Amino acid sequence: MESNLHARMEAAKREMAALQKIEAELKADDHEFKSSLDALRSKLEASSKALSAAEARKVRLAKERARIEKEQADTDVEIAKQRALKGEISQSIVNMQELQAAKREDKVSEKLGASGGFGGGSTGESAPAPSLGGRLGGALSWIGGIGGGVAEAAAAAGMKARAPPSGPAQSAGGGPPQEADLLGGIDAPPP
Repeated sequence: MESNLHARMEAAKREMAALQKIEAELKADDHEFKSSLDALRSKLEASSKALSAAEARKVRLAKERARIEKEQADTDVEIAKQRALKGEISQSIVNMQELQAAKREDKVSEKLGASGGFGGGSTGESAPAPSLGGRLGGALSWIGGIGGGVAEAAAAAGMKARAPPSGPAQSAGGGPPQEADLLGGIDAPPP
């Protein structure tokens, strides 16, 4: 009976050792599982933060793109406005210079008609008036870049010098008065 009890005690000890071994293995497995889970949770947290940052950056970039597109559209409008204004100012300068040249030509014609021309009236023939086209071309050259080549257009149009009429306002044959050249001897500017 004692041997029976002793055998049972030994069996219980072996069973207890086996259970303790299983428990130790389970604890080791749990510890390994927990470590892997903690690592994955850290990665998940980092990924969530990166995702939030990327989404916030996308929203910021969308706002910035909208601002840039609006600014670009505003700039296009400003460019068109300034380009039109530049053309108007350039044309105004050309018009003022042409008007001034026409006024000078009229004044020279009046003075020459009253005094009998450049020859002083000794032969009764008047010498041709000096060319105002060259003066107008020189005046236009300083605004060369303003209107996209106004001086080149004026030169291409060809400056033409006009002699003043022999009388105050009539031709040599006593016909009707000559038409005044308001453009100072140059062709009308292209539209």
